[in-house]
Amino acid sequence: MALSATWTAIVSTDGTDAATNIGATTSGIYRLDGSEVAAGTTALSDASNVDLLSPILIDQNGNISSSQVYSGTGATRIEVPGRGLGDNAKEHGYNNAVDSSWIDNGTFDGTVTDTLPLYAISSTLTVPASAPEPTTIGLFALGGRACSSRGGANNHD
Repeated sequence: MALSATWTAIVSTDGTDAATNIGATTSGIYRLDGSEVAAGTTALSDASNVDLLSPILIDQNGNISSSQVYSGTGATRIEVPGRGLGDNAKEHGYNNAVDSSWIDNGTFDGTVTDTLPLYAISSTLTVPASAPEPTTIGLFALGGRACSSRGGANNHD
């Protein structure tokens, strides 16, 4: 379900935090099934104080799937030093969580060849006029987890 969108991974690497990587929007963030996840990226970045409205357990194909997800990120979308993507030990979350463990549930100490999905957020998508309000939608799904954003979000490559 690429939906002709530009996708940005919600991950931290050495030198780039997830918050910086995805930018900011006050538009709602939604899953592919239309369930609201957060009121905007600020709510995503305050995972230690604000729970998600819905867990991000819909993959890019619209399937419900519960799993660990690579993030490299702490609860405030800031890189955990030595545990970002590209490091041997990686910070991970659980896509079925609504508390801060959606992005920060500890270190995944698997081998370098272990694979987990990533979260991603799309550029803003416009929904046809016949669709109910709001009129734009975007999503998170790269390698596996899906979520969407509605409204006037900034587009990031």
